[in-house]
This record gives sequence, C-alpha cells and structure tokens, in this order.
Amino acid sequence: MILLLAGSALLLPGILRKENTLIGDKPYYHLRLAQTDKDELSFSGRDNELSFGWNFILKYVSMNIALFVLGLIAIFLLYLNLKSLRLNHRFLSVAIFTLSPAFIYMFSIGERFGIAFVLSLVISYLVIKEKYKFLVLPFIVLLLFDISITIFALTCLGLYLLYFKKDKSIFYGIVTIIFLLLLIIGKWKFNLISDFGSNIGVSVFALVFVLFCFTVFWRKLLPMFGILFILILISLKFEFGIFYLSVFLSVLLSLCLANVYDAKWESELIRDFMILLVFCGLLFSGLSYTNRLSQEMPHQEIFDALESLPEGAVVFSDITYGHWITYSGKKNVWDTFTRISNFDEIEKELNSAIDSRDSFLTKQILDKYNVDYIFVDSALTEKWNGKGIIYLLEYDSGQFRRIYDRDGTIIWRHYK
Repeated sequence: MILLLAGSALLLPGILRKENTLIGDKPYYHLRLAQTDKDELSFSGRDNELSFGWNFILKYVSMNIALFVLGLIAIFLLYLNLKSLRLNHRFLSVAIFTLSPAFIYMFSIGERFGIAFVLSLVISYLVIKEKYKFLVLPFIVLLLFDISITIFALTCLGLYLLYFKKDKSIFYGIVTIIFLLLLIIGKWKFNLISDFGSNIGVSVFALVFVLFCFTVFWRKLLPMFGILFILILISLKFEFGIFYLSVFLSVLLSLCLANVYDAKWESELIRDFMILLVFCGLLFSGLSYTNRLSQEMPHQEIFDALESLPEGAVVFSDITYGHWITYSGKKNVWDTFTRISNFDEIEKELNSAIDSRDSFLTKQILDKYNVDYIFVDSALTEKWNGKGIIYLLEYDSGQFRRIYDRDGTIIWRHYK
C-alpha cells in the first residue's frame, strides 16, 4: 500500500506536466556530463567530478526510470529503518514522508540527492543491524555521489556510536561544538517552507502542528524536539538537510498524532477534526507543491531556439539558463554550478551588464566574455522588465540584431 502511494506521488508530477522536458536546470548538467569526461561548454570548464557516480549511472539508465526506482527503494528502506516504531507508527511516518515536498523533489528532479539519500538509508540500516564491517563500501560509494551527505552521514554515525558506546558527556560536548559551528559557518538560507515558494522545503502545516504538540507534549518528546532544532539549523545552512529534516519531521508527526489521539479530550469530535485537518493540510501541501513543480521550466521552445545557433557559440542569458544552454551544445558564461574563486566579481559584472543602459559598458562586458548571442524568452522579459539590457537590445541596432523571434523567445546577435 505504501509503495503504491509512493509510486503515485512519483508519477504525478509527470502526469500533470504539459512539457516533455525534464524539470529544472540541474538534470541537464548531469545528462550532458554523463556523455563526456571534460566539461568544455561551461564557463568554468569543470572536470566530470561533481556527482561523478550519478553522471556515470545516467550513461546507462534513463533518468526518469532511475528516479522512480530510487524513490520506491527509498520508501522501502525508510520503512526498514523505522523498525523500532510500532507498526502503525511506521506506516504513518512513511506515508507522511511520501506526501512531503522533499520526497517529491528528490525523485522528480534529476539531481544527485536522491541516490545519495538512498545510500545514506542503507548505511543507517546497517548501523541499526550493527553490521559495522559492511559500512566501508556504502560510504565509499556515497562519496562518489555527494561529499556533503557523506560528511553528514559520518558525523551521524560518530554521534550514534558515542551516545550508545561511550561516555555521553563527550557526545553532548561534540553536539555543542556542532551547534556552534552551524551558527558560524555558511550563509543562512531562510527558504524552508515549501508553501511559501521554496524550491525544497517542508510543509507549513507539519511545522505548525509539531510546534503545537511541543507546547502540549514537550516532556514526552523533548529529546526529539532537540534533534528537530538541530536539523532545522542544518537545513537553513545546507540544502540537503531539508531531506533529513523531512524524514524526522514525518516520524515526529506520527508520534504527535498518536499522542493527540490518545490524550483525554472533552470532545472526541474536536480531536478527530484536528487530526483530519492535519492530514488535509499535509495532503494539500504535497499536491500544491507537485502542481507547482510540474509547471517549472524549461519549455521546449528554449531548446528549439538554441538549436538554431551554431555549435560552440557563446550564449549569454540568465544564470538559471546556463545548463540548458550547454545541454544544447552551446557555451554559457555562468550557471548555477559555477564554482571559481572570483565568481562573486564575475556575477557582479554580468549583473551590471543586465542592469545598465550604458551601451559602452555593456559592450565591454559582453566582449570580455566573448558573447556571440543573447537569449531572452518571455519569462526573462518579465524578470528583466525595466533592466537596461532589454532597452539596449531593442534600440541599439549597431550592437545587437534580432535573428530569432518565435512564441516570445528571442535571440539577439551580438557584434563584437
């Protein structure tokens, strides 16, 4: 039954999607790198080292099939990992996670996180079964998919062993250090709630209900709320943290619901209504997020337009279009995976080319990055409304010439 629910959740974004394209920009990076060992089209010219394992798998397996199978495996492994819970709590926890935006994202977007998450569940299961000698291989494999999740899994393993095998004072000392490090390192990213537009997030209904339960059952569930607080901090600093926060939140929700159901109520009708309201809220969050995800770019018109350009041409557009440009065989000047030491300066410079109406400054920047073409579609026209580059493209005929115009997608030739 749970696998059927998971399968439905995994298929729904594709059913609702009107486009035949994959969702988002990052899957196109992995698909392209699956076919080459050297990235010669991205501005930073990366080697095929970011998520090498995921790129390797995509050489031989369709991305959609891989994501669907991995999603079902993840649900099965999560069920095995929750063996310490009562049967009804296990089913409820897994069902709630299946409806979560994090689960839908992981196995609908062709990122590396899905398979890394599955491997971390394998590691967790081996730890629970105390099969420590078998941990080396999954950790090595996990390292090929995501370094951050590998470090997270190693840290969790170390804390687990310290808590159950050693002096707990050491455990609490290390937890305090981790807490302080989370406050210091990295940048805060306050986009945790999927209902408020976050690409990856948790349900606002889930958080509100858990906070309500904390005020009522905090004595029973205090240690779990402590873990929840740490996971929220991790999620506000690291993108992958939201996936583990969602798992833990699902378990905590099932326990909160059980406590609410077992509590003494003057009216059972109010109790049942509250539980129904929570379930409806979680279902609404999942379906709303799925619908929003199914409408995400890219549109096929983007690739049709880029196909009209010569191979290897340098195309300038928004940073989020970078992987679509390179997937089409053209060179970009930036993308969401650009990782070089002076990228802050480059980003500032390219943004100034978008903002400025100074024809000389814009030409100077575009020449510096050897830009041949500028790509703008209806979404970018709306996003860049009022920006200088839209004005210059329309009125500076000496520097730009429109060579493609179809369905709101326009490509301009830039004369160096």
